[in-house]
Amino acid sequence: MRVISELLRNAAYALTSEAAASLPVETDDGDADESTLPPAKRAKTDSRSASLKLPATVAVTPVPAADSDFDQFLVAPAPSGVDALGWWREHTR
Repeated sequence: MRVISELLRNAAYALTSEAAASLPVETDDGDADESTLPPAKRAKTDSRSASLKLPATVAVTPVPAADSDFDQFLVAPAPSGVDALGWWREHTR
């Protein structure tokens, strides 16, 4: 059994050394080719900076607010001679 293992090991070594000898030799001259460099990494944006960039990239047109009856009531000036505190004082239970 030991003989077969030794023969198999020697044959495998011979095949791998022949295959390695046929490969081109790579020299490391220190200058990396730009095509072999990995792409530059981008910084991860957090949700705050992403939300700050959103208004700059998306054009938002303001929608005019529809005036409801209640909004018109709140904006209307009070008639002169009306005392709201006096009315509440008279109508408390």
